Amino acid sequence: MRELQNVDGLHPRDLSQRQRLLVVYVLGLVAVVLSYTALYNFGMRAYESRPQSVFRSFQAVLATLTTTGYGADAPWTTPEMNVFLGLVQVTGVVIGFVTLRVLIIPLFERAPLTLDDRLSKKEGHVVVAEYRRDTDLLLDELEARDVGYVLLESDQTEAKRLSDEGYQAIHGDPESPSDLDRASVEEASLLVADAGAGTRA
Repeated sequence: MRELQNVDGLHPRDLSQRQRLLVVYVLGLVAVVLSYTALYNFGMRAYESRPQSVFRSFQAVLATLTTTGYGADAPWTTPEMNVFLGLVQVTGVVIGFVTLRVLIIPLFERAPLTLDDRLSKKEGHVVVAEYRRDTDLLLDELEARDVGYVLLESDQTEAKRLSDEGYQAIHGDPESPSDLDRASVEEASLLVADAGAGTRA
């Protein structure tokens, strides 16, 4: 995205829906692994009387989550650790399904491209409902002034071209209330109805 080229001051609202989903997925995965590592390390010391380094506990948790094995720690003799390892195994299966849905399946889906998914969250932005002159210059000017925007382009090919280049553009009818809603016109500070004919708020 062109609006994310300047990383300084990056805010979650600048991320698209899919980007936010990926961020949540990665942060959640890291939190689960680190939490399970700490609990496993504690359990091996407190219940199994087999203290070990946190790095070995980390490796054991990863091996269990990914169902690649347990290494030298198996078997466990206490009910607490066996129940905990069962929970880790179930979590690993859930993470596998989530990974398929979030990362793998979208790579192979042949569903039509939805440009709306590339939009970052908008509020107080400018909605450009068609622009019949040099669109790139207008959008570059808005970005240079750090002004959020959504361009509603009636030409599907042109909308895709602009979106592929990183602009916040979607395909739609500028006279359609539903398409204007997709551009979050209610939260916009300005609506440019036609840059060739004038503007209205």
